[in-house]
Amino acid sequence: MHSSQNIEYNALVQTQGNHHATIDQIRAVEQALNFKLSEEYAQFLLRHNGGKCQGLACSISHPVRGQISILLDKFLSASASNVDSDLVRSYRYYVDSERIPAWFLPIAVDVGANMLGIGVNPAVAGRIYFWDHEREFLDDNGVFEVALSFDQWLRNIHEFR
Repeated sequence: MHSSQNIEYNALVQTQGNHHATIDQIRAVEQALNFKLSEEYAQFLLRHNGGKCQGLACSISHPVRGQISILLDKFLSASASNVDSDLVRSYRYYVDSERIPAWFLPIAVDVGANMLGIGVNPAVAGRIYFWDHEREFLDDNGVFEVALSFDQWLRNIHEFR
């Protein structure tokens, strides 16, 4: 990611006191969930560790609605005190309630309560997926791929116009 994109990202995301994750916090997430985070995503947590978005969007190819732009609400954190922003608690809640597949780790939420997640099992590791909560009871669980890697997805984030 180019430094100008990092500056733009830093200006548009409020970290809510999370600032940077530590190596120990990332290891604790991996241990709690029993899988390893992709290197790209772990580096993102070390630099940014989640936060509330201000006017950030990304374009995705939706299987029903075609090319759309979604407005991001927040990035989840490795160390959030708020249950709605915590990686581990969000993952456990949605997997335990069978709303998302176990290979999907939520990493961001849009303003419509849909989630972006990263694949965590070997077949899909590091790929970014969108979970459309209005399609969660269909055969595909409402989950579809939007980027081949976390960095590719980050490069797609832009100011909402």
